[in-house]
Amino acid sequence: MKYPCLVPKKLCKMDIHLEIEQEGLTKYGEPLPAVVYVGKCNYQDKAKTVLTAEKKMIQITGVALFPGDICPQLPAITGGTAIILGEAAAYKRVLLLGNKVLTLGGKGILLGTDAGEVKRRIEQGIKARNPDGSVNYTEVMLV
Repeated sequence: MKYPCLVPKKLCKMDIHLEIEQEGLTKYGEPLPAVVYVGKCNYQDKAKTVLTAEKKMIQITGVALFPGDICPQLPAITGGTAIILGEAAAYKRVLLLGNKVLTLGGKGILLGTDAGEVKRRIEQGIKARNPDGSVNYTEVMLV
């Protein structure tokens, strides 16, 4: 039976570069090389306020959705880095002033490595499976 894809390719418009860390060591005791994925995803970001002792932290998180299995050689996605290459207007522009973070609508500096490029850390990965065991879509949660 063929199952419908819950993340259609036509909705994946953001370019992304993932480096997914593998668990384990080589025979020389070095970490295994990262699995690299370059392609398109459906990216949704959000910001939330996390109260710390200083009560001054804003955490920006995001979710990247991919149709199918982006790394079939790995049983689970546990960590790594992601660079989202998209439209600069899609990201919040903030200006850092000492300990405070001010949102400035369309003015300020863009957090990231380049204008329109945002670097995030992979916090969690989910491979959503169909009843037959095949992977329907991959979800990567970014911080």
